[in-house]
Amino acid sequence: MLIKDTLGVRDKALEGRDGSSRVGKSGAKVTSASVTDSASAAEDTVALSNRSKELARAHEAVVNAPDVRRQKIEELKRQVANNEYQVNAEQVAHRMIVDFLGELV
Repeated sequence: MLIKDTLGVRDKALEGRDGSSRVGKSGAKVTSASVTDSASAAEDTVALSNRSKELARAHEAVVNAPDVRRQKIEELKRQVANNEYQVNAEQVAHRMIVDFLGELV
């Protein structure tokens, strides 16, 4: 079983790795055939939690998400550069209090 299949990750660095060869403890390349022929060869396994799988999927979604806020960001940059950007202190304070109280619950 491949880790990338378990996580649902499609990373170019992982593509082309089919597990047909590995590096042994001595640093020499070991092929799958020689490993299976050896009676004393042990296979390493990795168990990933559901949380790590969710994080990997979330990371992939963020990386592949389109940049839909570019126009808003450019407008805010323009306002800041022209000293036109105004902050509503009451809204900021209200949001900070709501967020803080939400963390307590």
